[in-house]
This record gives sequence, structure tokens and C-alpha cells, in this order.
Amino acid sequence: GKFHIAPPNIHNSDEFAKGQGLPAIIADGMISTNWLYGFVLDTFGETFLRRGALRTKYVRPVHEDQPVISCARVKELRGEACVLEVWCEDDTGQVLTVGEATVYVEPDAAR
Repeated sequence: GKFHIAPPNIHNSDEFAKGQGLPAIIADGMISTNWLYGFVLDTFGETFLRRGALRTKYVRPVHEDQPVISCARVKELRGEACVLEVWCEDDTGQVLTVGEATVYVEPDAAR
């Protein structure tokens, strides 16, 4: 393998980010997706790992040192699927990331 160092960009350089009109560096979008993934995984465990899906959309940037809260709400139960509305919000309630998670609840093996 070969190690590459990223050039200055909005994710690693305050100076570059400010030059692009941002107040400071912003987190890569996958960071908030990972927080949501972890939240759903903590809630549903291996069931989510075996049969689950997550999709997200970034609607506002996440700034360095900004508190972020992962949230979920049951949207619908569809057969064996539990569909969740998921989002990340800041400490003022402003939504930063939105999405949907689907967890397929496995039928009881004893049935």
C-alpha cells in the first residue's frame, strides 16, 4: 500500500474551510451516518446486522465540537420489517441529517 496525505480541504483545515465561506471545518457526512448506525445497532443488536438497512441524507453541515444527538422514531411496521425515521440534530433541535432505517425482525424460532 501507499500512504497519501489529503491536501487541505473543508474537513481538515480551518483556513481552507473559512476560505470557502464556512465558519470552521465540518465533519465528513459519514460521521453522522455512523452515529445513526451505532444508535440503531445498539437498539436492535445483531438483528440489525443480519437483516437491516440504513440510508441517510445530509441537510446541514456538522461543525467541529458541535453536539449532535441521534434520534429515531418508528415510522411503520410492515410485516417482519420495522421501519424507522432516523435523524441527527444539534443541541437546539436543528436537523442535520435525515434518513430511514429498516430492521427485519426475525420470526420466533419456536413457532
